[in-house]
Amino acid sequence: MRVKRRRVAAVSGLLILGAAILLAVLFSGGTEALFRFSPAPRLVLLSFCLVVLFAIAARYCISPYLKKPSDDQLARRVDRHYPDLFDRVTMTLQLWRQRESASAPGAEGLLEAAIVSSAAATEHADFNDADGRERIPKAGRLLGLSALILCLAL
Repeated sequence: MRVKRRRVAAVSGLLILGAAILLAVLFSGGTEALFRFSPAPRLVLLSFCLVVLFAIAARYCISPYLKKPSDDQLARRVDRHYPDLFDRVTMTLQLWRQRESASAPGAEGLLEAAIVSSAAATEHADFNDADGRERIPKAGRLLGLSALILCLAL
């Protein structure tokens, strides 16, 4: 699920970056056409657009590969995707950690029964469906809208 989530983030990030590039072209071309800048302000405008594009690339394309989501974050994502589970994935993870720490010597049987019960309740859930792939069509629509606006402006 981590790998799929990173791939979804990278694809949607590339689409968002493409939309940002198109909008930067539209913005810089429009301001240049309106104000007829001399070379110094034109350089400032170009630098501003490049800094914004690098920031967008870092945020949406590079950062998903730099930070690894924790097990708790993935469990919460699954719980949000399947609200009928009532946070059982997160609870199972917490119970598993309690069992590993073995804080109370007589509670192992109770913890084991709770883990088995929670795991049985989550068997029908396909955790790969909670990878956030709904972001790709949204980013694609943003890219398409940006391309349409650029085409209409030309």
